[in-house]
Amino acid sequence: MDARLVAVFSSISRMRALLSACLLTVLLSACGSAQSGEPKTDRTACKVLQVFDGDTLACDLNHNGKINKPREYIRLLGIDAPETRYSRRGDGEDEPYAVEATDFLAKKTLGKTVYLEWDRERRDPYDRSLAFIHLRPDSTESVNAMLVKRGYASTLFIPPNGKYRDEFETLETQARQQRLGIWNPTP
Repeated sequence: MDARLVAVFSSISRMRALLSACLLTVLLSACGSAQSGEPKTDRTACKVLQVFDGDTLACDLNHNGKINKPREYIRLLGIDAPETRYSRRGDGEDEPYAVEATDFLAKKTLGKTVYLEWDRERRDPYDRSLAFIHLRPDSTESVNAMLVKRGYASTLFIPPNGKYRDEFETLETQARQQRLGIWNPTP
């Protein structure tokens, strides 16, 4: 009788160990997939209704087909594109590469659904939203970075915002070295 009890307790102990191992495996798998580059879900989708210049556009955040000024004006984070003659700082003439930057942003975003990624500060002093613009919810490269990479914008980070600063500065250095866009004194 004692041998049978020992066998039963031994079998129960093995089952507990096996169940514990299975549970641990499931938990570790779940944790790993949450950190393994799955699509980001913290982005806000909106349709671009207007592009003003190379670093500002209007997005339908309310999904009503209208622009709620200035809250639905989006200022691209981390960059400063050349000013057009229509911008506040413009002096009557387009700055070099202002048209190219505006055209690039329009080609990539106008009439399309984009995905806004936020940094620490979500609004500027003009009450515009501040965001990185992505073409897909799971993309790793923002349109902001594309503009810097092509020399259509320089980097501009105003604290407390600073997400992607190192990446953008590297892209700007590469664009300067290749004399792209604004870094080419003779277009």
